[in-house]
Amino acid sequence: MGRVTKGRHRSCMFCDQRDSPPSDEDVLAKWVARLWPKGAGFRVDFETVGEATAIESFQAPKGTLGLIVKRPCRRCNNGWMSQLENLAKPILTPMILGRVSSVAAHGIALEHQIVIARWLLKVAMAYEFLRGRQPRFYSRGERLALMQGSIPERTGIWAGYYTGERVARTIDTNENIPLLLSNGVTGSAYSFTLSLGRLVLQSYTHRFATAVHGRYTFRYLAVWNEMSVELWPRATGNVRWPPPYGIDDDRLSDFADRWAKRGTSE
Repeated sequence: MGRVTKGRHRSCMFCDQRDSPPSDEDVLAKWVARLWPKGAGFRVDFETVGEATAIESFQAPKGTLGLIVKRPCRRCNNGWMSQLENLAKPILTPMILGRVSSVAAHGIALEHQIVIARWLLKVAMAYEFLRGRQPRFYSRGERLALMQGSIPERTGIWAGYYTGERVARTIDTNENIPLLLSNGVTGSAYSFTLSLGRLVLQSYTHRFATAVHGRYTFRYLAVWNEMSVELWPRATGNVRWPPPYGIDDDRLSDFADRWAKRGTSE
């Protein structure tokens, strides 16, 4: 049991095919680690928020942020995933390094907002498989759609400016967030928050047990409008970054946990 016949590998987490061998994927690509002085090692903080909040830290190997999954196939890893990293790198680099003037001069263009949204969701989806975990929220269909360029329905993406002292921090909800609409329809949601250098990114996706029609809104405390900007969904226009106020270490945990406290409305 467990033996794989020649030419048949474990199914890829994105394309769901078995004809390409699995490969090691850096959840946070090596180019991110290379933005800091050569040879630097990093402490990466994992945090889960919710009823069982926990924080775990580890020292990443030099030249990497140390988050490896073995579930993407070689074809995906060397193909569309690599292409997406190449698109994201020049957009994210000045934001990670806190080069505010270069970003604020023109804002984040619409096409760049879409690249950031796809990049963060790729990270969030790979993160679900970290350390051999089984994904609990994003479906095979949603991962396949992301590979093809689509962003899951009912997804929001936000960006903030980090003023804390940590190089890298990941925060996700330890359980899917339960949702309840006024008409009794139930659902669930998942939130993933990432800080890299001076950049904070957050994704939030929700779904319901039965079809819900009409325009949806994301509900959260108004204070977060001063600390984050919405990148997706967007209709038109550039987005100004950074927001008026930064997010420090204490606020980052609150920012990550804001959905469990407020929920979603239709």
